[in-house]
Amino acid sequence: MTSIVSDRRSLWHRFWPALIIVGLWLWVFWPFITGQQVAGFRDSAYLYYPLFKFIDMEWASGVIPLWNLYDGAGQPLMADGSSSVFYPGKLIFLCRFFSFPTRYGLYLSIHVLLAAATSYYLAKILGCNRLGRTTAAISYAFGGSVLFQVNNVIYLVGAAWLPLALCCVWMMFQSTKWKWPLLGAAVCALMLLGGDPQMVYNVGLIAAATLIGTWISRSRQAGPIRQSGFNRSWVAGKSLRLLVFVGVAGILSAIQLLPSYEMVKSSKRAQQRSLPSNIYGTISSSANGSTSQARPTVAEGLLGTPRPGTHQSHIYEFSLPPWSLAELVWPNVSGQPFPIYNRWTDGLPGADRMWVPSIYLGLLPLILAMCSFRLWGQIGQDIWLSRVALWFTLASFGWYGVIWFAGELGHLLAMSQPGQAVPDATSWQFGPQVGGLYWLMVIALPKYFWFRYPAKLFVIAALAISILAGRTLSQRLPGRLITGLGVGTLLLSLLGFLLVFWAARWAEPVRDPIFGPLQMGQLPATIVAALLQSVLVLVVGLLVLKRMTQTQPIGSCSATVFLAILIADLVVANTWMLAAVPVSAFESPVEPTYTTRAPWGESANSIRFKTSHPKSNPYQGSGFSEEPSANRLVENIVWQREVLFPKHHLPLRIINPNSFSSIEPDHSQSGMLSLIDQYKRVLGDSLKMELGSNSFELTFDVPEDLPAQLLPSSDGGPWKIQLMNQMDGRQVFPAIVTVADLEFYQIPAGSWRIHGFYWPESFVRGAVISLVGWSAWLVVMCLLYVRKRQRDRRPLPAVTSSD
Repeated sequence: MTSIVSDRRSLWHRFWPALIIVGLWLWVFWPFITGQQVAGFRDSAYLYYPLFKFIDMEWASGVIPLWNLYDGAGQPLMADGSSSVFYPGKLIFLCRFFSFPTRYGLYLSIHVLLAAATSYYLAKILGCNRLGRTTAAISYAFGGSVLFQVNNVIYLVGAAWLPLALCCVWMMFQSTKWKWPLLGAAVCALMLLGGDPQMVYNVGLIAAATLIGTWISRSRQAGPIRQSGFNRSWVAGKSLRLLVFVGVAGILSAIQLLPSYEMVKSSKRAQQRSLPSNIYGTISSSANGSTSQARPTVAEGLLGTPRPGTHQSHIYEFSLPPWSLAELVWPNVSGQPFPIYNRWTDGLPGADRMWVPSIYLGLLPLILAMCSFRLWGQIGQDIWLSRVALWFTLASFGWYGVIWFAGELGHLLAMSQPGQAVPDATSWQFGPQVGGLYWLMVIALPKYFWFRYPAKLFVIAALAISILAGRTLSQRLPGRLITGLGVGTLLLSLLGFLLVFWAARWAEPVRDPIFGPLQMGQLPATIVAALLQSVLVLVVGLLVLKRMTQTQPIGSCSATVFLAILIADLVVANTWMLAAVPVSAFESPVEPTYTTRAPWGESANSIRFKTSHPKSNPYQGSGFSEEPSANRLVENIVWQREVLFPKHHLPLRIINPNSFSSIEPDHSQSGMLSLIDQYKRVLGDSLKMELGSNSFELTFDVPEDLPAQLLPSSDGGPWKIQLMNQMDGRQVFPAIVTVADLEFYQIPAGSWRIHGFYWPESFVRGAVISLVGWSAWLVVMCLLYVRKRQRDRRPLPAVTSSD
């Protein structure tokens, strides 16, 4: 009996971090894992759930999902990174003995667990003990910046792999082993395949900044004699590893990277760039045109307010307002956007669209992280993490640049002086984003203007803050500093109670098209609840931390209570952001409206067509904006399925010309349906068709009295057109003639069949490159492992003594 108890205690001592993290994960995500509930807000509800279901249907029917017949006039599917067709994590969808809602829920929840596991490993690499690692993992994975991304799946994938990528970046400059740049390249390739290229770019940016910072720090230590030689050898070696890191990541993800790059170049996002967005575009504009004509355009593109409807304006959407940092201290102080709309900060002047409802990651981790925060000195873990946290916090402000701060300050000063005119922000020559860190990144970093939504960057800062908290717990706890910060935060909370009510006076009565009018009557309850939770966590947490300064934290009762407080704090504050709705909202039968038969006449496979209700106003007639409802999340999903907004038509295989994607083709006439429409106009009623996912087949007759019928040819794009005679089945290559700059096939009389299939060269090249790259990567990693094992087995040299 004693041995059994001893074994149980031994198992608990060895695996208690994993048991706590997995237990919390099961508790939070059990309805998702069992397929009872689905994340039902924003992109998860109307984009990823139907899109992934459609892709799963394509794979199940034996078709490689390369082309999307049902969006617009047809557009590439695999080339759109949001589809993440070849992401290895999608293998979970092959477990078809589970229902699709279960597989979708597993896909989301496993990435949250992966975020906890990778952040735990990063904390271990950076010197945290097991309590520090566990705290960092829980704070990061169940903080608002990560947990809410179950509603925006591709960014959840990026957040899940981010800690492991940063681990490889750190070790790449601390170790001479080649496994770190190779492993980091594979992790970045997974993020690219998962649909988050901006996170990969940011990882590369951190790697480059780490190289520069470490070089400066080490060159100072080397001394004046060794400095020159040290700099050359060290920088050359680490720069080579950084190049390998970037190059191998590109090779491994080429199957996604090449088609996506080809699609982006011809997308609306590219064509909307009417003005230069960075200094490189400025140089190009100045070189290609006259300087006098280029200067106003260049100044407007770099320094002016972006024109509405252009990509420049989309770059800064979803910026994190500076006042959102209050959410780090007071959970949900901004209010909740759903199901009852009481997010009062949306009504503040200058408020941008909400990216996450709350960035709260636990008040105790925030105080602990502040104890280890420092920016200067010999570069080490704390300084590296502190700089990352500060950089990406400032960058996440996006639209709120130096000019915005100056304008707001001038506005307040003008209001404080009666009789003085209030400046009009629209009359400024400089845009509000000018002077901000994100603006600087956009204009200075190559190709960074392709990305958008600055608030996404705060997830990197949240990771750094969580690891800093773990670092503090892994050292001798500074009792006085913790007490001082805690008491200061407590006083700030009491003061903040008054400040928030003062700021709420400026909130305007805004109205959400889905959740209705802002319910300002719930503001007092929201603020009081935030204050009470922060005060309760502070008081109990400070008592526990004070006790932990007197005892060994690992395995102590105080450490257990500390984790219990942290878990309870995050569960109460953040789990509502999962926006869980019953699976019946997605899977119950519904009859779509605004649909009719496809406009091309009869076809072998009858296809329905969405004829009206444009995407510009999808909620016209819903009545949602008039009255709030506690069941609005479910009502919204049912409405979206009825009007097919914007991806719910895909599982039903209904063509929606008004659907939109994250990267939309600029030339809608280049789609397969437009090509078929040209055939229909030429051939008339004799045309019979059969449309497939990546192909189409047309049969038609050319009568004897029209021996010189002309048929539009392919434009040389990714669509391959085969013209065959139905009598003998042989492929025919008729003469191509040009009429008014258009190419036509000259078809003689007879019965003909046209087979078109989508097979882009970029996909073929990318698939070959990635297949060879992954094979070589596995071989090299195995060789490095075998070499390490052989080195570890070598006997140590004998130690001889001398007289």
